[in-house]
Formats: sequence, C-alpha cells, structure tokens
Amino acid sequence: MEDTKLLDKKQYDSIQTLEDGSLPDTRSWYDVHYQLRHEMLAELLGTFVLMAFINGVIAQVKLGGGAFGDWTQIAIGCGLGVTFGVHASGGISGGHINPAVSFALCVHGLMPWRKLPFYIVAQMVGAFLGAAFVYVIYLPAIDFHDINRTWNVTGGIFATYPQTYEYHLSAFVCEMLGTAMLLLTIMSVEDPRNMPTSPVLKPITVGASITAIGFSFGMPTGFALNPARDFAPRLFTYLAGWGPEVFTGANYYFWIPLVAPMVGGAIGAGTYKVVIANYHRKIQGE
Repeated sequence: MEDTKLLDKKQYDSIQTLEDGSLPDTRSWYDVHYQLRHEMLAELLGTFVLMAFINGVIAQVKLGGGAFGDWTQIAIGCGLGVTFGVHASGGISGGHINPAVSFALCVHGLMPWRKLPFYIVAQMVGAFLGAAFVYVIYLPAIDFHDINRTWNVTGGIFATYPQTYEYHLSAFVCEMLGTAMLLLTIMSVEDPRNMPTSPVLKPITVGASITAIGFSFGMPTGFALNPARDFAPRLFTYLAGWGPEVFTGANYYFWIPLVAPMVGGAIGAGTYKVVIANYHRKIQGE
C-alpha cells in the first residue's frame, strides 16, 4: 500500500497537486482525476466485500433453516464484513463503504463535498455487485425455497425489513441512533488526540461496533446503518424478479434505511466533535 502511495506521489508530485487543480493543461482528464478514480475503485471494492459477507451470511442463515446459524452468526458476519471491507479500501479512500460516513465527513468539513457523489455512486455499484454475487451463489437454494420471489420470504436476504409490529417513527429512530453510534466509533478511532489506534485495529474496532449494534439494536429493523447496504441490494431484488413489492412492502419502508442513516451519521460525528474533539483542541491550544 505504501509503495502505491509513493508511486502516486512520484507521478503527480503530490496529492495536493490534484486537489488544488494545478496540474498542467496538457494532462488528460484521466490523469487529472487519477486519485479520485482510485478512491472510487477502492470504495467500490470495499463495499463489494462488505455486501458479499453481509448478504452471504444472511442467505446461509435464512435458507439453511437454522442449521447453519442464527442471529449471532448474522451479527458477527456483518461485523466481519465491515472489517474486511474497510481493510481492503482504507489505504486509498479511507474505507468509508457507506454513504452515511461520507456524508457525515462532508457535513463536518472532513471531506470535500465535490467528492461525495463519486463516493456514493461507487458504494452503490459495489453493493449492487455484492448482492448479485451472493444471488448467483445461492440461486439454487433461493429457487428451492421461494421460486416465486416473495419479498417477505427471501427478499430479506438482500435488503432490510422491519418487524411487522414496528412503527415508521421507531424504525427511523433505531436506524438513526444506530448509525450515530457507528460514527462515534469511527471518529474516535480516527482521532489521534483521543486514544491512538493502530491501523490494524481500526477496521477491527469499527467491525466490532457493527456486531455490538446488531446484538443490541438489530431486531427492530435489521440494522442497515448504511444506505448503500440497503438500497442497492433492494434495487437488485427488484430487477431480479422480486418486483415492486420490495419498495412498497412494509408500508413503503424502503426510504427509512436510505434517509435515517444519513441523519444519524451527521449527528454522531457532530456529537463527537462537540463533546470530545473540541476538548482536545482546547487543552492543546489549537
């Protein structure tokens, strides 16, 4: 990874050269956006890894009828998926693999807004491909259990759906606060002034927080906490034969895991800045 970064700097002098737009006019668009292009590819790959593990473990539990695990395996598998996804992409893009993370960083001035749409597109594409990958692997089992492609039978392998008794307001709050707690963890491990965390432990810590959220607050909604994790696989199921019910089912629930994590991420990152980061800045005289 370090060798790649050194090559990038040698070819373009520095990353700052790309950021401030001072590259010579003779360079092509392809060269000008070299860094951004690789950040997008990293986010795509990291999100693909994330979704391959998340959708994969859910498929195994649901289609296995309990013989291959239960909620414990789902929570742990989701946490490991985040760990491996962040580890795969973190050295280039920061390993957001989640639009709520990218949006929160933009809101609080930690990432330029112009990068946000590119990151989100890459994350959505990666999640879509991850869902397709799992679909191909488990296609025989899906056909065996649900040949008619019913949203409330096998649709939950790919997208999240709330409990039948859940209110939209409580589901929104659950997703919002769960994502806020995730961002608190991310901000804390990335802040060297708080409790310095080694690069190896960062993805493990973030993944462990996902598992903890799944164990503690996962039941009401299935803990999406990530618009790409939910919307892109949901779109895939729509195209793969589950039909419009994946969007209309559960009283049009689809918008909640799309919006609530974005709100919660900004709240969680903001809370960390106000309560923790500002304290460190003040005592260090910044």
